[in-house]
Amino acid sequence: MNKFLLVILLFIAATASASIPIQFIVEEGLDSSAEQKCREALATTGSEIYNELMPGHLQMQPVKCYLLTADTFQRELGNRLPDWGVGVAFPDGKTIVIDCQTAPDVRRGLDEIFLHELVHILLMQSALEVRLPHWFHEGVAQKLSGEWRVKDTLSVILSGRVPSLYSLDKPFPSNAAWADKAYRASLLAVNFLEQEYGREIYGQLAAESAFTGDFRKAFYNLTGDTLDEFAHRFRNKMKIKYGWLVFITSWPTMFVILAVVFAAGAIRKIIQRKQMLAAMADYEEDEYQEFD
Repeated sequence: MNKFLLVILLFIAATASASIPIQFIVEEGLDSSAEQKCREALATTGSEIYNELMPGHLQMQPVKCYLLTADTFQRELGNRLPDWGVGVAFPDGKTIVIDCQTAPDVRRGLDEIFLHELVHILLMQSALEVRLPHWFHEGVAQKLSGEWRVKDTLSVILSGRVPSLYSLDKPFPSNAAWADKAYRASLLAVNFLEQEYGREIYGQLAAESAFTGDFRKAFYNLTGDTLDEFAHRFRNKMKIKYGWLVFITSWPTMFVILAVVFAAGAIRKIIQRKQMLAAMADYEEDEYQEFD
């Protein structure tokens, strides 16, 4: 990166840190580039996320972000997190911990992991002590941190039926494959939420939840729909939009399709062979008549 640009970004990050009070605590011996990446992410995207999720009447509480080696992360949190976890935002809304050495090996980069956890922190602080659904937390975190890819949508669709919002309203499974599906499904739900009510709904729901003391009440107050109605509409939307894709890629259907394709190919070859034999017979008859 150009040195002049880097200086500008770090200056912006320092300015952003004035309104987003995050203290980075880096474990001794860890590559200094880890903090630099997080600060750059804070400068380029963090302030936008802050403005989107943090109500104007609230002042963000100071946050400590611990950047650790893999050994320390496992020693301190290994028995409290699933094997696939490389970052966590504590329920107090004031603490982020990231395994910076393992982070490059997962699908996301360190900057996206930091922003993902920052979204959790901002949602928790905005909603105060009100619990927000897991699908909402994880879907918004993926959306705003820039983790979404087209293949994420295709992956959860091709893996089978999209989980319901009710099944995503509890802690995600420790099994990495199932957890990955839950994350991607949550992102689908949040994408649908934005399509229905607009991008500003994320911050509004968190703030209204703090005001009413309940996410369901907040949802109804802002949208005029019950959460159950939205969940039902989301499920139907997924069936209509992607049901055909699930159907044709399921194993029984694929077997039938392959059998039909094979049969069609075989029939085509038989027809071509008959046409070739008929042509040869006509040629032989013409040749016989010519030398008669």
